[in-house]
Amino acid sequence: MQLLTKHVKRFRTRWFNWEYWPSFVIYLPVMPYLIYLMARYRSVFFFSAANPGIEYGGFTMESKWRIQEKVNHSHFPQTMLIEKQTSFEQLLESTRSFQFPLIVKPDIGGKGRGVLVIQNEEELIWYHNNCPLDYLIQERIHYANEAGIFYVRFPGSPFGSITGIVFKTPVRITGNGLNTIVELLQQEERYALHLEQITARIQPKLLCHVLEKGKEITLMDIGNHAQGSAFTDLSSHITARLTARIDAIATQLPGFYFGRIDIRFSSWEELEEGQSFSIIEINGSGSEPTHIYDPKHSLFFAWKEILRHWKLLAQISYINRTQHIAPMRFSAGLSLLLQHRKTMKRLDKFNASLQLVSK
Repeated sequence: MQLLTKHVKRFRTRWFNWEYWPSFVIYLPVMPYLIYLMARYRSVFFFSAANPGIEYGGFTMESKWRIQEKVNHSHFPQTMLIEKQTSFEQLLESTRSFQFPLIVKPDIGGKGRGVLVIQNEEELIWYHNNCPLDYLIQERIHYANEAGIFYVRFPGSPFGSITGIVFKTPVRITGNGLNTIVELLQQEERYALHLEQITARIQPKLLCHVLEKGKEITLMDIGNHAQGSAFTDLSSHITARLTARIDAIATQLPGFYFGRIDIRFSSWEELEEGQSFSIIEINGSGSEPTHIYDPKHSLFFAWKEILRHWKLLAQISYINRTQHIAPMRFSAGLSLLLQHRKTMKRLDKFNASLQLVSK
């Protein structure tokens, strides 16, 4: 009976909160507009021309490492690419300069698949042995705030604009002196919905701990919507100074005109000054305007924002095409999508293994 109640509660939460619906359900009603853009610009994969400085325009299968290599490294945390064929001895030797805990994530991925906080060498070796792709090791960023800043610039223009900001609140709970951490997670609607994904990334001993009353603890310091993080639309924080700062970052990546810059920072004021911040990653034409997932927004608002960004994406891609930057041919694009599907299946299987290990 308790199990049935849990499933009913999850179903009710998903049904009445569109932000939890599958992506294809959210995007299906607006797909006719995308088809219209494909017909108008005479290319199914017109968006692959949006960012000539990123592989495939950044719509899928782009290497995070290759993007990072092109940007001022002082803006990124210490990062290293680890290839699958690297031996354990080479792995441990090459990571001596890193301090635990650290972040690991597949070099090619999406929606937080395979992203994990590693606490020690034993966990790192396990990850290396099981991750199906080359992956990045990244020092953990300790700035308190995380945001995704959507950036758009028309080719030929020296200045761009910020079209949306999402603020990411990680999985965080407050103790009551009675319940264990896993029980507190079960009581929170958002966390209960992603319980398997959250608990897979937390030490089992910690889950059984009873947190003292009033004490707050952050359980997952990774701002991922699919793993329980809350998204808040803070587009109200767009200012001329912030736009100028993001312009300065974005223009360091040649051929980057459309996408989302995920960033950790200490405060908005310091970020505007170019201080106390670090880039997590830069995403290209496959980026979502994730500020739409703020619970206060309606599905109609989300559709409007998706259409607005698709229109901008098409305009940028067309301008690049006039500069002899051709979009991918249909056969090449289809092949890439099939490769993407296989890769995501491998990463989903890897994610499932994380959940089994945690039990």
